[in-house]
Amino acid sequence: MGRVTVIGAGIAGLTTAYDLAVQRGHDVTLVDAADRVGGKVGASIIAGVRVDTGADAFLARVPWARELAAELGIEDQLVAPATGHASLLVDGILRRLPTGLVLGVPTDPDALAASGIVSLDAVRSLEADRAIPDGTPDSRLSPAETVGSFVRRRLGDEIHERLVDPLIGGINAGDTDRLALAVCAPKLLEAGQAGGSLARALRRATPAQTDDNPLFLGHPEGMDHLTDALSEALPRSPLLGVPVRSVGPDRTVVINPNSAGSRSGGGQDPANFAERGADAVVIACPAGPAAGIVRGLSADAADGLASIAYASVIMATMAYDRSAVADPLDGSGFLVPRGGLGLMTACSWASSKWAHLTDDRRVLLRVSAGRSGDDRAFALTDEELVATLHAELTDPLGLSDPPTEVRVTRYPEAFPQYGADHVATIAAIRSELGSHRVALTGAATRGVGLASCIADARDTAALVDGWLR
Repeated sequence: MGRVTVIGAGIAGLTTAYDLAVQRGHDVTLVDAADRVGGKVGASIIAGVRVDTGADAFLARVPWARELAAELGIEDQLVAPATGHASLLVDGILRRLPTGLVLGVPTDPDALAASGIVSLDAVRSLEADRAIPDGTPDSRLSPAETVGSFVRRRLGDEIHERLVDPLIGGINAGDTDRLALAVCAPKLLEAGQAGGSLARALRRATPAQTDDNPLFLGHPEGMDHLTDALSEALPRSPLLGVPVRSVGPDRTVVINPNSAGSRSGGGQDPANFAERGADAVVIACPAGPAAGIVRGLSADAADGLASIAYASVIMATMAYDRSAVADPLDGSGFLVPRGGLGLMTACSWASSKWAHLTDDRRVLLRVSAGRSGDDRAFALTDEELVATLHAELTDPLGLSDPPTEVRVTRYPEAFPQYGADHVATIAAIRSELGSHRVALTGAATRGVGLASCIADARDTAALVDGWLR
């Protein structure tokens, strides 16, 4: 059994600590600068109900999050969205996204044509793709290619800008012309590598959505129920309110000398904890703070981490009287393509999307603002931001009155932007830090979704366990 320090108590740090302590029997101390666990996973009470302020679901068609929920005994509490279809705001009009979309890529030309979202030329581009014989190689495909360059080349600019970028770019708060295909859309990369028609490959690789096989799963009490369950499962409670300044060559952790901490770690005094070294350290915090923590170990690793750009986003949860909203809100919400003048990037109709939030008397909207290259929302006060978003929602949703209650949650520099060289950059950083028995995990490595973070955390735990055996 080895002693491990995990820095960062978001979903990745919690999962790593859980795996190492509970599943593998190591002595783990989890530490975080915040006063609560969960990182960007959280919830808030609005209009008398608990609503997620960050991620409200995880991808269920990969096993990692679902398996973890099962281990924690909460899988049977998970719920699927009540509706699966969404819309796109096109020239001020909500148009339903066509059926058969996979990561924003259309697979059905007839459904695409009927949507009215793209021109006939774009439909013809999809038809031309579907005519490519199976096994025909894409000689220009590279794992270092961006999502945008790949989709534009294979299906044209219009499909990229009207469908793929709003979805994948929205998920990552980024510009898909700059986001690595291998990180942000590995399924697209695999479909391209299969050869032949991209649409047919994606259709074959995507199982039909059913009640037994939902695309997403959430928790009626909020996704922080998952992070809280992880924290409660740890043999030793996390040390909270303890900012880490650096990790020494002997894997001692230097904390802010003025930090008293919550001393929630099973009676541990943060100062005493910091004086002892560890057999291994896991860094599970954003790249910027991580760069400062490891600079004394490796300037190259620190520079690599510091080179990872981040986007800032804001989530505004807004409650309206049902009578003030003309639109029936039949669906999960809508996306907003890049290039418009507004601040809004997406609007989730939370009270339609989730049965446990449905109420005939009011509606709940989760409205996103901010993306890579657009920090305008952060220059506004909460009141100014809400007024602006309400104005942008008024025509599409037929709003007659302002919201009755709002919650604004700001996430500065929260979404890593995975450039074309991201995979190589992370590999080099991990190799350099690994020589010191320091591991790296979290959203900065493999993807922003909860499932991706959990998968990377469990791989990291396996790596650290191997060091200590």
